[in-house]
Amino acid sequence: MTKQKEWPKELVFIDLNSGRFEFFNIELIKLGYNNFQVVFHQGKFNNKGRNVINRFNGEDSYLKAKKLAYNKFYEVKSEGYIRKEKMEEAILNAVKQEQKVDNEKKYKKKKTTYKSKTSNKCICDLCKQPIHFSLYEKINSWGRAEGNWDYELNSPLYNKVVCLDCQIDKGIFQKRIDNSFKL
Repeated sequence: MTKQKEWPKELVFIDLNSGRFEFFNIELIKLGYNNFQVVFHQGKFNNKGRNVINRFNGEDSYLKAKKLAYNKFYEVKSEGYIRKEKMEEAILNAVKQEQKVDNEKKYKKKKTTYKSKTSNKCICDLCKQPIHFSLYEKINSWGRAEGNWDYELNSPLYNKVVCLDCQIDKGIFQKRIDNSFKL
């Protein structure tokens, strides 16, 4: 005698609210010529469960076994059980969706509601070209102290920072500013 499994149907029931995790397997097995058996295996996850075996002999044994298996399959399915493959697919899709959301959150740039003082401040006040922050600080400190750019409130360079290119073009590179200077 050879054992051939016809169609194992695996059903699962998962209720996360009440914590129920159950399974129900149906197997239609051919034992020999006109000898079939239907095995119902049910229980909770992480235990053996219990087996119920129904044997059929005779000419119509296959049809009777198949009818019993299908009837039990649809009866259990009507109680809320789902095929194992569909449940696995749904769980994998949910995990992928969760990972996608996590990745979007991880790599999403945070929008700030305030403006950074250094980003607006590090540009030339004449040509509006960006200046590197460290160079900007050096020009600003030199212009305020040695360059005498803030000698009066109406000075042409009062509270302004000028890039090196503009300083060279205007002829003020490393020169002190006085009342006679005009832009």
